Amino acid sequence: GDVDGMVPVTSTKYSLDELKWPVATKWYPWSSGNE
Repeated sequence: GDVDGMVPVTSTKYSLDELKWPVATKWYPWSSGNE
């Protein structure tokens, strides 16, 4: 899924914004096979 118990998604996004780091590839949905 798009939620990680070890690295919270919201905190990561907030931290990257605060650091003014560019995003190399924007988030996009993906799947493997027929999952």
